[in-house]
Amino acid sequence: MLDISWYIREKFPNDKLKKFLKKGGGGSAVEFCCEVTGAELDVMRGETIHLQKKSANETTFQRRMDEICDLFKNTNEPALVSEFKIERDFTTPNKFVYDDEVDQQAYYDYGLECKKPHGVRVLHSMVMLGLKKEPSGKVWFLLQNFWASKYLVLASGEYLASCGAVVTFAPKSVTVDLKENFTVINAHYMETEVGPEEEEYCPEESSH
Repeated sequence: MLDISWYIREKFPNDKLKKFLKKGGGGSAVEFCCEVTGAELDVMRGETIHLQKKSANETTFQRRMDEICDLFKNTNEPALVSEFKIERDFTTPNKFVYDDEVDQQAYYDYGLECKKPHGVRVLHSMVMLGLKKEPSGKVWFLLQNFWASKYLVLASGEYLASCGAVVTFAPKSVTVDLKENFTVINAHYMETEVGPEEEEYCPEESSH
C-alpha cells in the first residue's frame, strides 16, 4: 500500500496541507494518481467517463455503461473511480452490495453530518477491479474500497451513476509506474485519522 500519511506530510505544498489539516480535503484522485506515477494529467483524462443518472437520461446512461465495458475489456486493467458521492448507507459496516438510485438529498444530508458547510458533499475514490454485464444490459462493478469494514463493494451501474462517479482509465500509451521515491508500507489498507474524503463545493446548489 502507498503510505499516504508520508505523502501528505512530505509532498503536499503548504497551502494544500493547510486545507487538508483544516477540512480533510485530499484533492483530485486523478491528479494524485498522476503525481505518484508521473503520468501526464491531460493524457490520463483522455479516457474519462462522467456518469449520469439513469432516470435523467436512460439512453445516455446505457451508452456510458457500454463505453466503460468496452474500455475495461480493451485495457484489461483496473480503472480509477473518483468523485463518488457518499451517503449515510454507504458507510454501513459489512454491507457490500448497492443497487438502484439514491435520493440526491441524501448526499447533502451526509455532508452536514460530517460537519461540512451547506452545498458540500463528501466525495470518495475507489478502484474498479472488474465488472459483469447481465443479459438484460444491467452492469455490476466490483470496487476495491480500502476501508477495514468494507474492503470490497459490489455496485450496480444505476447506483454508481447516481453517485455522480467519474471513471478514468489509463490509456495504453501511459506507463503507470510508481516514482522511485514513493514510500510504500506492508498493509492491506491504509487510513489516516482525518480520512481520505474529497470535497465538492456547489454554490449553484446552495439551497440544499
